Amino acid sequence: MKNTIKLSAVLLSVLFITGCGTTNTIQDKTPINDSSQNPGTAAKAPKTGVNGINPTVNVPEGWKPVEGSILKIQYLKGTTSFMAKPESFNTTDLDEVTAQAVSMFKDAFTNVETLGATEKITVDGKDARKLLFTAEVAGVKMKYEYVYVLVDNQIYAITFGGSASDFDDLQADYRAILDGIKF
Repeated sequence: MKNTIKLSAVLLSVLFITGCGTTNTIQDKTPINDSSQNPGTAAKAPKTGVNGINPTVNVPEGWKPVEGSILKIQYLKGTTSFMAKPESFNTTDLDEVTAQAVSMFKDAFTNVETLGATEKITVDGKDARKLLFTAEVAGVKMKYEYVYVLVDNQIYAITFGGSASDFDDLQADYRAILDGIKF
């Protein structure tokens, strides 16, 4: 029980850290259609997105929306988090974005270790970059997957994060979410 409470506190602090530093985060608290009620259905953001972008996502069973979040798309499954949000960078070049992101992670976390090279992928037919890394947060080893997508000159970050020991167990869910997100 103590480990669960500690890990929950770590995740909340990580969610706070990953939300900091952006000036273009969606602030509207209008509720989304909660797909946890009907697993496999799309969670739709209201018609007030950034630059007219209104992402939707298919969330696999077991993912629950984070109550009270300022983000329109933010979910937890156990102690693992998933969110999608606009980010502010001084470039729209995805390779430069990932390089800047790694630098920010090294400033925000301890013992950051990137895992492999940044991977070129597509999300909803759009150019994207995926990077994996581990870091220590409050003495707990965490693992993260960040996907940066360029949507109409706006960078979106799709992030997955959790305990390094449990993170890989949800790889199928991460793939399903990335396959189901629409901008």
